[in-house]
Amino acid sequence: MTHNMKEALKLLAFVAAMAVFCAVSPIGQNLTVFAVVLSFLVCIHELGHYIWFKRAGVQIEEFAIGMGSPVIARFKRKNGEVWSFRALLVGGYVKPVDDKVATPWGRMKAIIAGPAVNLVFAFFALIAALMLPTSNNIEV
Repeated sequence: MTHNMKEALKLLAFVAAMAVFCAVSPIGQNLTVFAVVLSFLVCIHELGHYIWFKRAGVQIEEFAIGMGSPVIARFKRKNGEVWSFRALLVGGYVKPVDDKVATPWGRMKAIIAGPAVNLVFAFFALIAALMLPTSNNIEV
């Protein structure tokens, strides 16, 4: 069994444990939904930084979802990047190999890329929510 398969199984076991916790505990349902939504938003945010760095030609050392030292799963890609999922799902980071982006304007773009992707996602999520049918039979 390869290292990546072992890591995928650990991630699957963690997700299964969260699902059991959600099923047996009323508080677990709310916490699980909160953790999943927060992790999704953090992932989108960090993908914004990641995509900008890749477009700028900056090599990435690690892309992490979550914080803290207990790593749930870690995958090493063929290009040397490490993607990791950590236990504390309250943040994330993109660690470039060289922290220096060529220009101040380039550094500003790298910083703005994450929140910009969150705003674009929020806009499309709002549009999708407004398109959902309502159950009220109120005529205006």
